[in-house]
Amino acid sequence: MVTSNGRVRGRERPRLAWLDDDLLEIDGQRYLTTGNTQTMATTTSTAERLLLAKTRDHIECFTERMKGFRAEAIFELGVFKGGSTVFLHQTLHPRTLIAVDIDPDPVPALEAYVSRHGLDAVIRRHYGVDQTDDARIDAILDTELGDERLDLVVDDASHGYPETRATFEALFPRLRPGGRYVIEDWAWAHFDQDLWQRDGGYWRERPALTNLVVEAMLVLGSFPDVVAEVHLEPDFVEIARGTRDLPPRLDLSTMYLNRGNRFRPLL
Repeated sequence: MVTSNGRVRGRERPRLAWLDDDLLEIDGQRYLTTGNTQTMATTTSTAERLLLAKTRDHIECFTERMKGFRAEAIFELGVFKGGSTVFLHQTLHPRTLIAVDIDPDPVPALEAYVSRHGLDAVIRRHYGVDQTDDARIDAILDTELGDERLDLVVDDASHGYPETRATFEALFPRLRPGGRYVIEDWAWAHFDQDLWQRDGGYWRERPALTNLVVEAMLVLGSFPDVVAEVHLEPDFVEIARGTRDLPPRLDLSTMYLNRGNRFRPLL
């Protein structure tokens, strides 16, 4: 049980122990932390040291934002090499953590962590799941949670605007009022690196994920009982659900007022 100040009864949320700027330890579990795309691609997670594809600033900011927040039911999109899933479990102590990834192959280091700590009933892994497959995601939620609402969604999957938007429309209504929807790396089109800027950037053909952030702000300005808050950080955006009853699936284009004009991707 999590109390209103974010503490687990009988156990406080653990301290982040930084052994170096890129080496984190939580309750004996070590993480290599990085924002470098080459390091992410070439580093393998092991049971002894999981890869957590986030910088120290990102991790500390996220942890600060989660202080006092009840997160008993979490849905994570984008397991990658398992570090983020274990990090969410260690820092937030959810009763249920559903983790999905498009890769069909299980992550050995994550599977080892789950087995070692007897967490199969808590960390529910689903591999080979496309984030735009609404039917599959609905089936997973129905099986794992039934009618229970989510407290937190963390989308660190494709980072594509249409894909992320579709997932937001499907999952935002499944949050409880006051629940939070976190989209990682929303600002990739604006990163100050040659990879993202030179000759149009690595994803030059993709519309920027920033467009979805703009749409969330339009909903906030129009109907704050739908989107109650949009909190921006350089590494993630956090969108809080309001109190209005919502349909099972949103149509974002109908959820904001813009003088009769339909929103068109700007970036």
